[in-house]
Order: sequence, then structure tokens, then C-alpha cells
Amino acid sequence: KSLIELNLSCNYLGNSGATSIARMLRLNTSIQTLCISNAQIGDIGVIAIARALRHPKSQFKQIKLAFNSFHDDGLLQLAKTLEVDESKIERIDVGCVLCNQSSTLKKLTRSLRRSK
Repeated sequence: KSLIELNLSCNYLGNSGATSIARMLRLNTSIQTLCISNAQIGDIGVIAIARALRHPKSQFKQIKLAFNSFHDDGLLQLAKTLEVDESKIERIDVGCVLCNQSSTLKKLTRSLRRSK
């Protein structure tokens, strides 16, 4: 059997924990759902995870990142993930994340329109 869901929400992962998870995600391509809400993850950690989600063999369908401390840079990398043709992502939850720039929201909206 393969692991398809990993929930580490409400644990203090921080950027270093998120970066470690990103390394693991490149090796374990069976995970479809990752829940890491309220885990003290900043831009560095979200960027690492977003890059891992772009792996060509990734089976990701859903990622929950609500109540973390990343901002515009992390959101932009998530937007780029949606633009990958092979992306199977259906849901991204970034509730209660601070976005400081309207241009970031516009880029995210464009990416959502381009995603299939």
C-alpha cells in the first residue's frame, strides 16, 4: 500500500520542517493530499513545497496551508505550480495567509484561469 494523505497540521514545522517535507515529496510521489495548516511555515518552506509539487510524477490533488506565515513570494510559487501542464492539483487552501500586494493576487488569479 502507498501513503496517499499526510496530515501534519498544528505541529511546529517551520521552514526547516517544510523543506524536509519537500525533499520527501520528491521521493514519495503517491501522496495526493498534504495538510500542513497552522504549522508556522514561512515563504522559504512554502516555496520548497511548491517546487516539489511540480515534480513530473507528482500525484498531488490537494494541499492545505491555511494559518501559516507566508506571504507574496510563497503565493507566487503556488501560482506557478498551477501553471505546470502535468499538475493534477484540484484544491489549494491558503485561508488566513497575508498577501500584501494586489499584483500577487492578480497573478494567482491568472494562474487559476490557466489551470486545467
